[in-house]
Amino acid sequence: MQVLWPYLLPVLPIAILAKEDFYRRRVGLFWLILSGVSLAIVGYAVEGICVMALHFACNTILAGILFGFIVFWYRIWHRRPFRKFFIHCFGLGDVVLMLIVGLLFAPVDYIRFLLFSNLLALLWWVLLRNKRRETIPLVGFMAIVLIGYSLHKFFGL
Repeated sequence: MQVLWPYLLPVLPIAILAKEDFYRRRVGLFWLILSGVSLAIVGYAVEGICVMALHFACNTILAGILFGFIVFWYRIWHRRPFRKFFIHCFGLGDVVLMLIVGLLFAPVDYIRFLLFSNLLALLWWVLLRNKRRETIPLVGFMAIVLIGYSLHKFFGL
């Protein structure tokens, strides 16, 4: 029988990350670390240490490839130096959360998670055309999708 209670562990720190990202556009290091620890506990309790480590390694490689494509597109499209990429486009909190979520998902599910959270963020960007901010709170949207996934797994829906 699969253990389900660990899925509730990351809900609180992830919800605080989402709130911080939506309201302040910054995320705290403490909450990122706490989220990473709680996701590691979930991965260990559900899959075991070996499977979790293998998934994390594969997902880190996938995130690196994805990040490489994003940087390549940024260099061609914007013709700006790479150091401005983290100022104008992508936050370090986005990268860190993208990596620590890799502890929880198998590679195919990780790609689905990233796709769904980015599509949700894009939908938000399109619907709020008049009230648009400069940047998209990607950590917030990844957190919302992750909370939904955790609750879905816990309640068995």
